[in-house]
Amino acid sequence: VVLEERGNTFFEKWVRECMVERNKHKSPMNNVHSCDQSKVDELLAHLNSTDGGLKNSSLKWNDICMNIPGMLHQLLMAWENETISATEVKSNLDSIKQRLCCYAVCAASWLCSYMQTVRDDELLKPMNMVQQLLQPSQTPEDPTQQENFKERLLLTHQIIKKMKNDVHPAPIHKLRALMPTQNLVSQNPLEEQFTEVWKTIVDLGWLPVESTQLLDNLLQSCGPIWLVSRLVNEIMQCKYSREMYKTMDIVFALMHLDIERCTIALLHEWLPMILLNKNQKPEMIEPQSTVLARLCVYTILATLDTISANPSRKRSHASDSEDMDPVTGPLLKSRKLNADSGAGDSTSNDFVTDPITHSRNESPSVREPLQSCLQNLFKIFAQFLKYDELSPKINFIFEFLLLLVQCGKDRIKPVLKLLPNGLVQNLLKIITTDESTVGFILRIYDLNTASGRQSAMTDLCLLRNIELRKQSINL
Repeated sequence: VVLEERGNTFFEKWVRECMVERNKHKSPMNNVHSCDQSKVDELLAHLNSTDGGLKNSSLKWNDICMNIPGMLHQLLMAWENETISATEVKSNLDSIKQRLCCYAVCAASWLCSYMQTVRDDELLKPMNMVQQLLQPSQTPEDPTQQENFKERLLLTHQIIKKMKNDVHPAPIHKLRALMPTQNLVSQNPLEEQFTEVWKTIVDLGWLPVESTQLLDNLLQSCGPIWLVSRLVNEIMQCKYSREMYKTMDIVFALMHLDIERCTIALLHEWLPMILLNKNQKPEMIEPQSTVLARLCVYTILATLDTISANPSRKRSHASDSEDMDPVTGPLLKSRKLNADSGAGDSTSNDFVTDPITHSRNESPSVREPLQSCLQNLFKIFAQFLKYDELSPKINFIFEFLLLLVQCGKDRIKPVLKLLPNGLVQNLLKIITTDESTVGFILRIYDLNTASGRQSAMTDLCLLRNIELRKQSINL
């Protein structure tokens, strides 16, 4: 939270004294001791009354915010001593959050601060109280409070989720589902933040944890298209091949922050923009073209392996939020996390010869949205191959298919099935190099099918005629 120096507003005072913050521990009991006991008693009396609750209270809203810690402490102690039931606790918490959204934030802040000071076996009740504050609220009856209620409620839940995950993190695979807006707090523009982080990475030559976390925050704040476009532009701006391949390795590693979304952003947004717009910068020239083709192939293979390793689709946000039952239920459902397979240091050349993961008996299938993305990309390739005109973009298409076959081997068969009919044949008519071999053509097609064998024979005959024509010219 960014505050002005010497700020003396109520909000600034509350933030400094009461709000829970990561790596800034504040004593929850100091907040309790600073409460006015008479106001705490009045607050509890109104919460337990049947005459409208806080609606008829004479307490000002800022007094309620400052005395919520004392009220919650008494409520929590009574619940732990079993002098009140879970239903009564739930009723009191519902009364707090239905009056003003800021009351729920104040309550969650103190509870999260309290959770930092207790043993693990004492976390159950305060954690369930925080979860109860996240339960859906009824629309207020007061017409003056109904305006923008859904937006305010959504923002309130996001704030509480962030507080909860700061002091009691969820499993890593669930953080984005629970906290889609855990953004960075900075006064600098996003472009400046990216430039500073990237400069740190370039100076070090490797990815420090802090820089990775900042780029992950930028990914969640700005989306994969924004981040991927800037990362790929850093590759295209390199002047030397060694620097370019090293940068590509770093970019490929960063795309694993969310490999599927970043792959879609690269293939569906950035690459078509470069291919179809003649005036687009940077230009598709060598050696950047080959490096970019390599990055595209690597991301496709990584995405296929991710899908194959996790055949079930991601759960919805609603089901993730159900892992924490309300007050009357258990704290968490037990789960088993698969340990990440260890991986040694790798470079671009190692990636070509060694699979990303262990070999599989079956080729991974191509699912949406990757399938539609690849089909659209191959249609764009086919447009360029309609004209017998060699260009850097044609060379990119050839390098892309060549690397796809070399790196993917059997895993890439589902992708190759998406190639339009005649694409390889038209490509051979335009560009034929020493790498245009019989093996390359045979691995493009599925020879177990009649159509695959027929297409392969057609392309092999074309390749033979091209080679014979070259030999006759040399004679």
